[in-house]
Amino acid sequence: MLFSPSPVDSQQYPPTYSIPDYATRDAQNDVRGDARYLTRTPSPTPSEAEVLSPQKKKRRGFLLALLNPETFKDPKELIRLVITAVIIAIVVLFIVYQQKIVEWLRPFADWMRRTPGGWLIPIAILVVMSFPPLFGHEIIAVLCGDVWGIWIGFGIVAAGTLLGELANYFVFRWFCMARGKKWEEKKLQYALLAEVVRQGGFLIAVIIRFSAIPGHFTTAVFASCGMGVFTFLGAATLSLPKQLATVYLGAAQSTDNVSKETKTIKTVVIIITIVVTVFAMHYVKVQTEKIKEEVIYRRRKARQAKLRAAAGLEPDPEAAFAHGDAADPLLSRPVETVELDGVRLEVPTPQHAPSHGYGYAPPSGPPPPAPGTWQPDVYRGASPAARG
Repeated sequence: MLFSPSPVDSQQYPPTYSIPDYATRDAQNDVRGDARYLTRTPSPTPSEAEVLSPQKKKRRGFLLALLNPETFKDPKELIRLVITAVIIAIVVLFIVYQQKIVEWLRPFADWMRRTPGGWLIPIAILVVMSFPPLFGHEIIAVLCGDVWGIWIGFGIVAAGTLLGELANYFVFRWFCMARGKKWEEKKLQYALLAEVVRQGGFLIAVIIRFSAIPGHFTTAVFASCGMGVFTFLGAATLSLPKQLATVYLGAAQSTDNVSKETKTIKTVVIIITIVVTVFAMHYVKVQTEKIKEEVIYRRRKARQAKLRAAAGLEPDPEAAFAHGDAADPLLSRPVETVELDGVRLEVPTPQHAPSHGYGYAPPSGPPPPAPGTWQPDVYRGASPAARG
């Protein structure tokens, strides 16, 4: 008589059969794929690839961009053109109406001359104007030359300029360093400029400050990039002759009739400023071309470190293979400890096996004697002839 067991609902038939867990397998494959992806340096972004490309698109000049209808379809290019046009218009208006501006401010200048301690007023104004986006240092310099003459006026302008630039420097150094680092992470052009400033040091600071770029704008960049205070102060002091030329123009225009010599000096100052500005822009561009690959590679590695940190891995993939005991895994130790992304591995140190002249594994006992040799242990010292 045969008895069959009753079926059990909790078991499947056959008992050893199991449905494969495809979801778990796919998840494991995804993890392996992500791990492989995180060990590679991320590819450059489109903007980084454009900068690295040898056939990168050159930005058109102001006039060419103004005549190109496609420019007005791009909002960024349109904003750039508007800002450039406004700056050019302000510079032209200042040059053309500089004499009328001085005449309009002459009652205020006479009041400062009569007031005791009136020379502190332009210093205070220059300190306030040293913070961007304010501007107008040239007007105050011309006014000081008109009121106090070239040398006293230059001393007032120099004091106000240095004090204002130092105040601007420390404000941006103390309160805007974090924002500057964020700008370096988000804006590639600012990151390139910051690296050029760091590597250029004193020379790049002097060249840029002699250009037509407003000094307080460059001060904000220098402070945010971490330039040393003495380097910045030395560059600001050496660039003071640019202010001396402006004060001289104000002193020369204090008379009713402007001489031909004054007009010539004014023209020479403008030409020199334009030439230095063009040279500074070209120098910065050349230095940017030299360091762009290094900067972009660091940005890519920084993105990789963030991705690995988010995945709970080592920030640097090379750091995952750090040895616990020593750097060399082939030293004479029985076991080498290696840590691989949190997994502890015990790896035996490779050893040279003793060789007995065999092409296979050596025997456990002593090697057998060669044919025709003595075997004292077996035949008690008898020779082969005595054995029979």
